[in-house]
Amino acid sequence: MVDAYFAGNGEMSNVRKGNVMARQRMIVLYDLSVVEDALVIGTSNKTEILLGYGTQFGDTACAVNPLAICIKPSVAAC
Repeated sequence: MVDAYFAGNGEMSNVRKGNVMARQRMIVLYDLSVVEDALVIGTSNKTEILLGYGTQFGDTACAVNPLAICIKPSVAAC
């Protein structure tokens, strides 16, 4: 779905492409949520939210985010 958009907009950075893809995913998920009469569940954790790591209206667009209270463990701690 995003390939046609990319083709019509010349050179795009990977950041722009990632943002478009994240938002398109949410469009599809919200459309399917209507079909299924369901909620879109988010997967961002507290660390990502505090750092602002996410695409507005993309990864961060959800009806419920149960992981929002969980801090992501660091790799060094593993």
